Order: sequence, then structure tokens, then C-alpha cells
Amino acid sequence: MAEKTFLTVDLYDNVLTEKSNDYTGKVSITGTIHNTDIADRIVKARTEYRPETIVTILGMSDEIKVAAIAEGKSVVDGVGQWLLNFSGPLEGEKPAFDATKHKFGVTFTPGRGLLKLLKQLTANFRVATTGPVVNDFTDSASKLVNQQITPNSPAIITGSNLLIKGVPGGLGLWEIYFRKICTAWGEISGEIRPQHIIFSADNGCNMEGYVGYNYEVTQKQSRNMLLDRSSATQFCNFNNIPYEVVDVGIASDDGIGVDRKVAKGTKNILNHPAMTEDEFNRAFQAGYERVEHYVKQGINLFSFGEMGLGNTTTSACVLSALTGADPTETVGPGSWPNKPDLMKRKIDFVRAVLDKHKASIVSDSEAERVRKIVAHVGGFDIAAILGAMLACVEFKKPFVIDGFITAVAAACAVHMNERITDYALPSHHSREKGTELALAEVDITQDMVPIQAHMSMGEGTGAILMVQMLKTTQHMFVNVGTFADLMKL
Repeated sequence: MAEKTFLTVDLYDNVLTEKSNDYTGKVSITGTIHNTDIADRIVKARTEYRPETIVTILGMSDEIKVAAIAEGKSVVDGVGQWLLNFSGPLEGEKPAFDATKHKFGVTFTPGRGLLKLLKQLTANFRVATTGPVVNDFTDSASKLVNQQITPNSPAIITGSNLLIKGVPGGLGLWEIYFRKICTAWGEISGEIRPQHIIFSADNGCNMEGYVGYNYEVTQKQSRNMLLDRSSATQFCNFNNIPYEVVDVGIASDDGIGVDRKVAKGTKNILNHPAMTEDEFNRAFQAGYERVEHYVKQGINLFSFGEMGLGNTTTSACVLSALTGADPTETVGPGSWPNKPDLMKRKIDFVRAVLDKHKASIVSDSEAERVRKIVAHVGGFDIAAILGAMLACVEFKKPFVIDGFITAVAAACAVHMNERITDYALPSHHSREKGTELALAEVDITQDMVPIQAHMSMGEGTGAILMVQMLKTTQHMFVNVGTFADLMKL
């Protein structure tokens, strides 16, 4: 008889019944392995192949499987079978596809080998000692789990020690983001304690006159923000949201705001990598440490902005390199007028940059690939925001994405840690062309973005407005009376 394998199953109160001592169970995950770990295990099992070769083969296998599934094929391997499924309400014999209601997903069926091992598992149970926990949200209309809730349809919530108040479905996206914030915190609280951080840096492509306006605008506007004279800082002041300006690379002799200057701007990416590996690490760490600093002070929601002439160009370069999208899909006007001749010049610039660095931004490790992309064709601001977002995941603090540049940083972050999607909140849909593509990398579609105001100001203006709305709705959800209270009047 095969030896049993013991796993720990955590017990949570079943809030869907009034029965005492009724629990739901959740397996305590013992770790995560990636292709690099699989390669190491294969090598240890005696093979003549190098780990790097195995990782490459596994990566190619993954890409082929993903493409096949997206083509509608059933994929069967040694683990099981993956098959596309479809969900959502349909009316009539010739319904129209509606992306807001209809979703494609993937069904997994374990193979024989996995089923055999599952039969050898047994459980040790323990009562979970965490605070309020949300396990799953199921849409009663579409039956989708942990995805967007159909408007005006009840949601089935599983978890422990939860009390959700209000009219089900009546507040749409605000209910979704209330749940997302509380899930990230691991508790239900009506008090949002926000911090807005603006990362400022210059870009070599702008400093040498290839794109954009006079690079001195970066330092002048950064100083202007410190004097409370910018749109973003006025939004912060009016809504009592604290902010700071962090200099990670402004082309000035002095540090402006919080001085974390890596260099006086990046190098011109048309001819050189934007920064060295050490410079990337310093900018990345600056963002990480600012979040860590405020977490220790009790901040529980972050929003990010940026300031730097030329950063829509560097962001387009990063997004195209990250996703493989053509520059015509990622390049927008930025601070330039939206004229065909100027747009062509900018697109040609991005294409030339990608061609220059294409051999230097590849890696078997996805996290390392992202680092190389940002270091070669990005900017100090993107590197800092990337570090800040990953810190938010580590410290379990949700954060608000602003416009195009911060959306690109979030797209990079999710390639380094997929849990970014659990903490990232959209604010507005920037009019920059690549915004929708960048947000899609974080599993955010346009209908999930609350503010549709055609903004492209930068500095975090849209994110600040979103924070104020989140503060308002968070307070309401925790303090509003229940329907039962209403009927007692």
C-alpha cells in the first residue's frame, strides 16, 4: 500500500450557515515552484542537459500550450487536460458576444498520474488563526469565481468573520474595490490611510532633444509641486491626502524633494542602455523603501504618480518590449500635439530603440527579463514605481494605478509577481494609446476603470481622485445600516 502524504488544511467558519462548528477547509500551500525549479530537479535526477537549456525548453512548451488553448484546442500533458470554457448569460439563438458579460476561462482535469497521487493524500486539520478572511466571490448570474460581478446580481461570499452591508449590486465597481481592499488587508475596515508618492526623473532621449519639450520642465514642475502649485498637489491638499515628491533622477545639481537621485537623468536609449544594472537596482530600491517607510507609519493604501519629460516614450518602449506589441499600438502623443508627422517621428524612434536593444533584453527568467527591459529602454521613474508596487504586495497594501506610465510599471510588476493583480486598483483610463494594453496585462479591462475623463496630466492626478472616492465608499460600506435595520423603522 502506498505511503500517505499529509498536508495541512486550515479551517474557516462557514458564514453561509448558522450552524455552529461548521467549517470550510483550505489547503495550506507549502510553496511555489517555477520552471527554473523544475529544471533544477531534473538536473538533480541525473541528466546531461544544462539547467538553462531545460528552462528554455519548458518555456517554449508553456508558450506552445498557451497558444494552443487560445486557439480552442484541448491540451493534454503529463499533468492533465486544459480545455477552454465559456460562461455568461445568453439570450436567443443568435446572441451577440458582450465582453462585459461573457468570459472565456479554462477547465483543468487532472491526469492519471496526478489522480493517483491525490488518492495518497491525507489531511491534518487546524483552525485558522488569522483575522477576517475572504475566500471566494461567486457571481450568481455567471457562476464566475473571483472575477467581475454582474451588475444587480447577488454575489455569494465565502470566508470567515465577515459582515458585508449595503444593497447587493447597487454600487457596482465600488463594491468590487471595497472587497478587493479588505481582502488585501485581511480585514474589514472603514479607515483608509493613504499616501501619494510622485517619482520624478529625466530621460536621456528628451535631454538630447529627440522627443518632447525642454527637459528643464521636469525640475521646474517638481519644485512647483513642492510649493503646492500643481494640479496633483492641489487635489491632494483639498482631499487631505498626504504626498511627497521623490527625486530618483532629475537633471539638477541638487536633490528635489526626497533625494534619492540615482543620476542626472538616464542615457539616451537610442544609443545606450538607459541605466546600468546598479542604477536600476538603486532606483528600484528607492521605490521599495518609500513604501516600506510609510507602511511602518500605518499607511494602508498607496497611489503613485510620476514627473519626467519623455516618459511616455520610454513607457511605450518598455510596453512594446514586454508584450511584443508594435509601437503603433503603444505610442501616443504624450506632451506633443497629436499630429501625424510628430506621431510618426515618435513611433520611428521607439522602433529604432527596440531594434537597438532587442538582443540585450532577453532572459530565461521572466523577472530578469523585466529588469533588463526597464534598464535598457525605460527610466528611473518606471524602475522606482516597479519597486514600490512590488513592495505593496510584500506588505499586503493595495495601490492605485494612475495613467499610462504607472500602468506600464504595473504591467512589468505582474510579470515579476502575479499577485500584483490582487493589490492593483485602476483609477482613470488615460487617453494615451497604450493604456488599455498595459492595464490588460494586470487583468484590468476598460469597463473596470471608474474614471473615463480623457485625462493625460500625469503626476497621479487620476489616482488621487480615485483615492478620495475609495475613502468615501469605504467609510459608507462599513458604517451604512443594513436592510434589516431599515425595515425596523
